[in-house]
Amino acid sequence: MSYLGLDLGATNVKGALVDDEGRVLAHASEPLGDGAAILSPAAVADALARVAQSCVRDWAAVRAVGVGAPGAIEGDAITGCANLFRGSQFPVPLAALVAARLRGKRVILVNDADAAALAERWVGAARGFERAAVLTLGTGVGCGLFLGGDAPLRDVEAGHASVGGAPGRPSPS
Repeated sequence: MSYLGLDLGATNVKGALVDDEGRVLAHASEPLGDGAAILSPAAVADALARVAQSCVRDWAAVRAVGVGAPGAIEGDAITGCANLFRGSQFPVPLAALVAARLRGKRVILVNDADAAALAERWVGAARGFERAAVLTLGTGVGCGLFLGGDAPLRDVEAGHASVGGAPGRPSPS
C-alpha cells in the first residue's frame, strides 16, 4: 500500500507518494503562479489533482490521501487563511473539491504544520519523542506541536500569533 501526501503552499503545490515505511516512491510539484492568493478554490483543487496524478500510477494501491494546507482547518474545510483564497467565501471545502478530482478517494485535510509534525513523528527527527515541536517556514510561519499522545495539538497557529505590542507600538519591557 502507499499513501499520497499533498502540500498546498502560498506559491506551490507539492506531492509525494510514500510506502508503508515512509520511503518516497514518487514526487511532483507545480507553481501556483502570480496571483496565487486570489485563485479560486476550484483552481487550487485542480492544481492539487494535477500534482497527485503526476505522482500516482495505480490508484488502487493508494490507501489514503492527505492534504496539508495553511490556515485554520475545521473538519474537511479551511475556515480561514491569510495568504490563499482571497475574495472567496469561507469555509472552503477543499477536501471535497480534491476528492471529486481524485476518483472519489477520501481526502483528509490537516493544517500544513500539523502534517509536517505528523511526518516527523512517523519517520523523521521527532520519531520516538513524546514531545516535539516542528516549525514550518515559507511564505508564512507554522507550528506543529506534540505534548504527548498521537495527534498534534490543534490550532497552535504560530503564524497568526501577535508578538509585541499593538502595530506600530513597541512591546512593553
